[in-house]
Amino acid sequence: MTETDQNCTTYTFAELSEEAKDKAREAYTDKDYLDYDWWDSVYEDFDRVCTILGIRISSHSVRLHGGETHHAPDIFFSGFGCQSDGASFKGSYRSKQDITTEIRNYCNDKELHRIADQLTSMQLTQRLLGLEFFSADIGPLNRGGLSIEIDNWGDETVGQPDQEQFRDLMMDLTAWLYAQLGAENDYLYSDECVYQYLVDETFDEDGARI
Repeated sequence: MTETDQNCTTYTFAELSEEAKDKAREAYTDKDYLDYDWWDSVYEDFDRVCTILGIRISSHSVRLHGGETHHAPDIFFSGFGCQSDGASFKGSYRSKQDITTEIRNYCNDKELHRIADQLTSMQLTQRLLGLEFFSADIGPLNRGGLSIEIDNWGDETVGQPDQEQFRDLMMDLTAWLYAQLGAENDYLYSDECVYQYLVDETFDEDGARI
């Protein structure tokens, strides 16, 4: 607690009452607290995961202030409060060797291990049927979900792997992405994280920043 030149008493966040701390947190998080692309690190991790699995995320150009352009990945998500909220992406899938080993070397996430295992199994089934490895184009749908266009899938005379299985795996992948985004958002709004932003600020007795 200190006195300013105007004889106004100021407080650090730690010195505030619990009620004043709550007001300080609320005022801070209500004023465009996350006014930056906080999801960038999650997108980078997802892009790396997709690369391991054989998925190339497409990108689009974004014009920055000053006239420069930036290539942003075609990854999309909406809020965390409605049943229809979720994530999607646009890209292409091509068969890739050793994804089960590579994903395990990259992370310990059992859901990603399962997706890699099933993708590998589906491609092996193609070869057992005497077919080429299949590939696919993946895109978002307007009302959620993913559009899937598969190449080299074979025909009904020799049998086909379950196309719905591939679609489900891609939906599982977007569900995983959405969970990571939700976890990051929850962390950024947590008391622990907000405290790191407020700890060096000064306040009046009621928790208003000075």
